[in-house]
Formats: sequence, structure tokens, C-alpha cells
Amino acid sequence: DAALAESAGDQDAAQAFQQAVEARPDDADLQKALGSALMDGHQYPEALKIYLSLRQQLPDDGAVALRLGQLQMQMAQWDAARASLQSARTLLGPDDVESAYATALLDQSTGHDQAALQGLQALAARKDRPASQSIFLSQLARLEMHMGKYDDAQASLQKLQGLGPEYRSRALNLEMELYAEQRRYPEA
Repeated sequence: DAALAESAGDQDAAQAFQQAVEARPDDADLQKALGSALMDGHQYPEALKIYLSLRQQLPDDGAVALRLGQLQMQMAQWDAARASLQSARTLLGPDDVESAYATALLDQSTGHDQAALQGLQALAARKDRPASQSIFLSQLARLEMHMGKYDDAQASLQKLQGLGPEYRSRALNLEMELYAEQRRYPEA
């Protein structure tokens, strides 16, 4: 089974990085790799210890703040995640796409749909790589559907299709979700 093999690979990687960190405990890059391997293996409490320690050691490292915020989101530690992501956005700058996207997902996860909508709209308006744009537009369309903004969702899906033929399938699948959502909750 592919999932079991991947899980075993994540555990092997975490064990290898753990041994490396034990041999070189002051190497922050090894600690980051260990934390990432633990996250990939869904060993969140262990990864949290690593990233909290890294934040103490490297308070000006925006990538560590971002990864900590993402981990805290996985653990549903919403307030801590918001603080970490705000630090990441400050350290990485307002143009950092990863921290902006993580913040939009946090807003959506915590019921701040309007803030999530604004964040995703800003990301979708950027002219990044089509692969990134497809992620932003897909998430935006799903949020717009959730909010009952069906015309806006359809417009987002048209933009997604406009990215190229490789995104047509994703757009069509989301259009089917939109159609089902509209039938379930018809507009008044």
C-alpha cells in the first residue's frame, strides 16, 4: 500500500534526522529537517517541540515562524497559529505568498470568511505561476460556494479554466460541486 510505504519513509527520515540532530545538536538546519520530517509523518506533538525550540533559537527566521504556524493550524491551535503567521508575515514581508495563503486558510478555518475571501482574492489577482494560481482560484471558488456567492464562484472557475487545458479537469470538477451546491441551497 502506497500510504504505508510513504508513512514508513517519513518515519525513516525522521529517525535519520533525529540521529543527525543528536550528533550535531546545534545545527538548526538539521533541526528544521527533523521538524519537517516529523510533520510529514503526522507526529505533530514532537514536531511542535522542535519548532518552538527553533523559534526561540531563531526569532528572526520567517520560514520557521511560518512552519510553526502551519503546524499549529494542523493541531487546531488557532490563536497560536495566528500569532506565528503574523510573525511570519512580518519577517517574510507582505509579498510572501506562502504566509499569505496560510493566513487565508487560517481565516477560513476559524470562520473569518470575509478576511479569507479578501486574502484569497488578493492572491488570485497576483500573476504567479499557473500552478499556484490554480490552487488560489480553487480555494477561492470553494469559499465563494460556501458563502453562497455562486456567481463569484463561477467567475473564479472561469479564470481557473483560463489558466490552460491542464486545469480544465479541476475546474469542471468544481463546477459540478457548484451545481450541486446551488441545487441544494437555491438562491432566494
